[in-house]
Amino acid sequence: MDVSTLLSFETPYAVWMTGIPDYLLAAVASAIATLGLSVAFGPKRPASAAGAAEATSPNACDFLIHGGVLQALTEPARALIDGFAANTARLSALRLHLAVDCPGIEEDLEGLILYGVAFRRHCQRTDGSAFAILGEPRGAAAFLSIRAATEEARALRDTESALRRTLAEAAFLREVLDRAPVLAWSVGPDGTVTWANAAYRDRFAPPASDLPDHRIPDAFGHVLDEVPLTARAGGRRRRVSVPGLNDGEAHWFELSQSPGPTGESLGFALEADDLVAAEASLRRFIETLTETFAHLPIGLAVFDKNRRLGLFNPALT
Repeated sequence: MDVSTLLSFETPYAVWMTGIPDYLLAAVASAIATLGLSVAFGPKRPASAAGAAEATSPNACDFLIHGGVLQALTEPARALIDGFAANTARLSALRLHLAVDCPGIEEDLEGLILYGVAFRRHCQRTDGSAFAILGEPRGAAAFLSIRAATEEARALRDTESALRRTLAEAAFLREVLDRAPVLAWSVGPDGTVTWANAAYRDRFAPPASDLPDHRIPDAFGHVLDEVPLTARAGGRRRRVSVPGLNDGEAHWFELSQSPGPTGESLGFALEADDLVAAEASLRRFIETLTETFAHLPIGLAVFDKNRRLGLFNPALT
């Protein structure tokens, strides 16, 4: 390649370059061209802190944290900082401000500032409004953004709140049933007891920590005896006798069972040993009294407080 024709021989530089071999000039020209192409079309460098400030949302509270110094990048962020007490450090004041509505944010901020660990957290204010806090490393600095939560984030936050309320209500109801003076349990479609309250477990399923697959027995699955109740008691109530867990003797219960919402059976039972014993004593007393009245030579009738005839002897007929 002869480049001497491109140069003016009236300048000293032209005289100097005419003495350089053509192959060396070609190598220099190729290097300059390669450098120009790499500058024009090469990958861009990461945006600086100023570039990051320009890319932020004007409605968000965006900050840049560098070396423990908090810098506001948007007008809402500056307004938030101006509301802090003048005698407190900006970063410390921001930590305390965010911790009020977002417990645990201090750990996230510490991980972001010290170790460059990005995070995203959804929080809720006392008035019910939700917001999101985003943190990500920006080179040697950290970028922090506080903005309104998206619709998906609000829906997720509402779902989490509803789940917490449901779990709290379920725990409360379990506590109520465990304190109730009635045996309560549920039997699944396969006939196994899936749940029982404390009164049932204490009576028929004492703790068995040595058994890894300990199951709650169905104490009312096999009835020893059953007596009919009056029509006033309802068709779903029964008085049954089942064997005890410790003594093996028969114990009476007033049993009520009904189908559950998902195919299981819900059962409730009240101890009726004292009631059955009192009824047996009353029957024996009436039998004895009737036999005594039968031998009296005079007519005798017994009425209750509503003037209904309850007992009379044969002489009255």
